[in-house]
Amino acid sequence: MADRFILSHLRRQPLFARLLPEQLAIVADAVQPLRYEPGEIIFRQGQISEGLLLFVAGRGVITQSAPDGKEVTVGTVSANEYVNQA
Repeated sequence: MADRFILSHLRRQPLFARLLPEQLAIVADAVQPLRYEPGEIIFRQGQISEGLLLFVAGRGVITQSAPDGKEVTVGTVSANEYVNQA
């Protein structure tokens, strides 16, 4: 049975808006809740990452390695936004 917390957050996402309740439940059953600490790196540029990451709370910073080796901020992700949707 799908977790109510997960279902409530998935329902808010345009990506899943057209799914029937039964289909949304299947997606919700495949969700694995994760918790990250402030400053923790979720994945690095060029690294293969698995699955969509939906931010329920907090904020993520997206950086890219510049040619000189410095990390450049190229975006942010906030609550109810996601990354890695491909």
